[in-house]
Amino acid sequence: MDNTQHLPCSLAGRLFLGFHRLVLFMLIIMEIYRVGFGLGSLGCGFLFSFSFFREELRTCFK
Repeated sequence: MDNTQHLPCSLAGRLFLGFHRLVLFMLIIMEIYRVGFGLGSLGCGFLFSFSFFREELRTCFK
């Protein structure tokens, strides 16, 4: 068994894995940025819905 025919395959596999890691890293960075930018409006909406839900619970348990 000679390793010459396995070399391009492993090289392509390494390239694919490196590219996949790069894409995954970029997606994580974009997600962090998107969460950071959307955190203000999301936090306001979450607080509003939470306070509304709390009022609903309070009226339910009265």
